[in-house]
Amino acid sequence: MYELSYLWIDRTQFFPEARPVLKDTGRLIIYDNYITDEMHGNTAHTWWYQEQYFRRYSTPPRDQSPVTQSDCKPYGLCLVKAEQYTNGIVWSLHYTRTAFVHCIP
Repeated sequence: MYELSYLWIDRTQFFPEARPVLKDTGRLIIYDNYITDEMHGNTAHTWWYQEQYFRRYSTPPRDQSPVTQSDCKPYGLCLVKAEQYTNGIVWSLHYTRTAFVHCIP
C-alpha cells in the first residue's frame, strides 16, 4: 500500500523500484484521503477554510496529480482501477459532545 506518501515521492524513481518487488501477480494499492473546503450544510466553512485555515496552514508544493495509465506503463505496471469517493460524514454539535464525553475516562 502506498498511501498519501505518493504525493511526496518522485514516481520516476519509485515505480522502477516497486516493479521487481511486485513480481507478476503483485498489487500496488495507492490511495489518498484529504479534506476540502466543502461541508454539507455549512457554507461558512468554505470561507473559513480558504481565508483562515489555508492561509495559516498552506500546502507545500508537491505532485497532486492522480496516477494514470501513462504513468504506470513505462515501468511494466498497469492501472487496474481508479475511483473517487467522498467521506459523507455529517457532524453535529450533539454528536461531537457525545463522542468526546465517551472518550473521557
